[in-house]
Amino acid sequence: SNMEEAIRNLGIALHYIQDICMASGNLHDERENSLSLSLIKDVKIKDMEEIKTYEGIRNLIYSIKPKRSLPSIMRDAYYYSFLVTKSILTKPSAPEDLLEKYKEAKEEYNNKKYVSLIILASTIILSLAMKNFIIFTIGFIISFVSFITSQKELEEIEKEVIWADKECKLK
Repeated sequence: SNMEEAIRNLGIALHYIQDICMASGNLHDERENSLSLSLIKDVKIKDMEEIKTYEGIRNLIYSIKPKRSLPSIMRDAYYYSFLVTKSILTKPSAPEDLLEKYKEAKEEYNNKKYVSLIILASTIILSLAMKNFIIFTIGFIISFVSFITSQKELEEIEKEVIWADKECKLK
């Protein structure tokens, strides 16, 4: 089922996050075995920040610094695992300004798609008429860059909307 797969994927992701907390090297398995017997101390759950965006989770994961001492590894692994889980399970609905930003990006994407096709078609006709392949190359590059930049922006906003609200149906 989808729920079982989601829980499995979360478990795998948390294991990776916990591995990031531990300095790499030959001692990975030994440290992991030692940690399985350790108690968690000094973790302040009440003071834990709240991450509301996909980018925020990604930045958090990339900011984790590996530790060597077992108590530090255990504290960080617990903290980051709890924080990521909390952020995933307690997401609020997508804010209206984000939905509006998505609609604008979608409209811009659609407009640039048509403009890119017009530029491309025009340069093909012009390059054939003038028997000059350079004109086609320049037109292709301009239309491609225009289209790709708007597509990437739209994809980033889509990630944020989906992250903020799984029930949100993007149109």
